[in-house]
Amino acid sequence: MNQLELGINKTSSEIYNILKNFCTNDEGRPTIKEPFTISEYTYATDGRLIVRIPKIPEAKIQEDEHIIKTLLTEYKFDYPTNSTDWIDIPKYTLPEIPMKVECAKCDSDGEINCPSCDGDGDLTFGHDFQDKNGEHQWHSYQVECKYCNGYGKVKCDCDNQSFKKTAIRIAIDNHDLDAWILDEFKVFTNVKIAVMDLKPGEFSPILLKFDEGCALLMGLRK
Repeated sequence: MNQLELGINKTSSEIYNILKNFCTNDEGRPTIKEPFTISEYTYATDGRLIVRIPKIPEAKIQEDEHIIKTLLTEYKFDYPTNSTDWIDIPKYTLPEIPMKVECAKCDSDGEINCPSCDGDGDLTFGHDFQDKNGEHQWHSYQVECKYCNGYGKVKCDCDNQSFKKTAIRIAIDNHDLDAWILDEFKVFTNVKIAVMDLKPGEFSPILLKFDEGCALLMGLRK
């Protein structure tokens, strides 16, 4: 299958690469670090949103039973039947440069101690031997660390670009959505938001639809 069955002008591999941007970066959650397929749909999630599209061959079959059960039983992608229940994403303005914050790993220097040599730049080796009098001696020597080429530092994975994106609230009915997250959906076509009749204080995911599929997005708590 080269294109999705929705008549959109994107190949399944292009869609797969888009979905990867909606997956978690958390190394402790390896089962959702890549798009995955359950039954007839392919999903991508980072814990704050779930994107669902018709299944594509590039995505692996999800084998985690807890994730399968959660997606199939706890999250409902029920579309409103009335077309008037869908609205366009409201207009919003994002700051050009988010506020930079200190990276906890590198203190925003962009570098951390080399994990191989612990910041020394070289590695110490040694061995025990007997001298001519039969006494045990220790001989040590140092070699340059090849992991950091003797520098003692390596690049931090924050790439010295650790930013804080303060939530920008957009009110939709009784929901508040974060404009930063909504902005990520600009990669999709014809994005609409379902208007749901929620009571004040009620908290549930917001449903989005687009030509490529649909998504559930958690709102901001009041």
